[in-house]
Amino acid sequence: GLIIVDEEHDGSYKQGDGLRYSARDLAIVLATLRKCPVILGSATPSLETYQNALTKKFQYLPLKQRHQSGSEISINIIDMNKTRRDDLPSENLSLELYNALNEVIDRKEQAFILYNRRGFASYLQCNSCNTVMKCPYCDVTLTFHSSNNKLKCHYCDYQTTPPQKCPNCKGEEAGELIQRGSGTEKIFDEIKTLFPQANIARLDRDAAENPLQYRAILDDVRNGNTDILVGTQMIAKGHDLPGVTLVGIVDCDVGLHLPDFRASERVFQLLTQASGRAGRGASQGRVFLQTRVPNHLSLVATEKKSFAAFAKVELANRKDLFYPPFSRILRILASSENSQDPYIFLSQLKEIINKIVSQKELGVSVLGPCPTVIAKIRNRWRWHLLLKSATPSALNVIVKTLQDIKVKKGLRVAYDLDPQDLL
Repeated sequence: GLIIVDEEHDGSYKQGDGLRYSARDLAIVLATLRKCPVILGSATPSLETYQNALTKKFQYLPLKQRHQSGSEISINIIDMNKTRRDDLPSENLSLELYNALNEVIDRKEQAFILYNRRGFASYLQCNSCNTVMKCPYCDVTLTFHSSNNKLKCHYCDYQTTPPQKCPNCKGEEAGELIQRGSGTEKIFDEIKTLFPQANIARLDRDAAENPLQYRAILDDVRNGNTDILVGTQMIAKGHDLPGVTLVGIVDCDVGLHLPDFRASERVFQLLTQASGRAGRGASQGRVFLQTRVPNHLSLVATEKKSFAAFAKVELANRKDLFYPPFSRILRILASSENSQDPYIFLSQLKEIINKIVSQKELGVSVLGPCPTVIAKIRNRWRWHLLLKSATPSALNVIVKTLQDIKVKKGLRVAYDLDPQDLL
């Protein structure tokens, strides 16, 4: 008699390949068919859901206080622009976060440290010719993992051992490969060096490759065997661990500047959700946000604990640019091992779409075709078209017309209504 969709904002409810459905949206359809209520629960609702509440399509039920046992949390923004590198306790930890971790260990409490990148270094770069080690099958850099001395692609899982010298340089004067950027492995090592007396664990997709390992790591935190847990966004969501009084987010700017209209929303959601892990017991919770853009809306709204303030500004921006929730988007993604085929196909498709829009007087705008942000994955070149409309019915008319179009061998075409990922 009731359907509950918890953390309804989470993008993982949308299937990213094959039949690209939204489990959240289908839950609403099912509730309508069965004539029963559906609860969409979240501390950081998606802006689509929030707009439906503002327009009274959904009933808005706010919880104005934390749960009974939870204490209030203090959120502090650390401006890394004002800190000299020589004054840092380690490469990635501010003095404020270091001191807070010391206090947590002295009081025998627990801390979460979030860094939303895996590995030890984001990439390796030659100090002579500046060549960066990239995946041969994807248009991304290879991440260095120190635990097994491997360069890994996080898209196709290609792995290789790092070469001793730059493969692009010639002769004996080949340059050295220098580690750039950071990841959870590096943060873990830094904290272990700074706090040798503490029990420190790591939770990311490399440390927990299956549910049993995932549960074992969290059970150690729950049982008090772990003092500090370092991890990616896996540590940010849904955990109710009363011993955790401190959450530090090492680089809040990860993901903030991606070319995706939802980037600010996702970062605000992640920071707010991660902050909510602190102070769930009787002790005061503290959160430290390290950043180089301290005045960004996502961070300021997190510090003020104001979803409404974030939503007000972000919704105004979306309305000006005619992005969801004020429009619906259809993404047509084409990929092929031939670099030109997706562009040629989508260019022809755009002409057909423009004719359909004109003949049927549909209110649809077409953007592209253009390469996706990550232009190649698994040796397939990727281009896309974006169609925007005020209603889904116009987009559905176009999809039904286009789906019968034959495509050449080796070309894959996907029609994705309400895409969560534009990369």
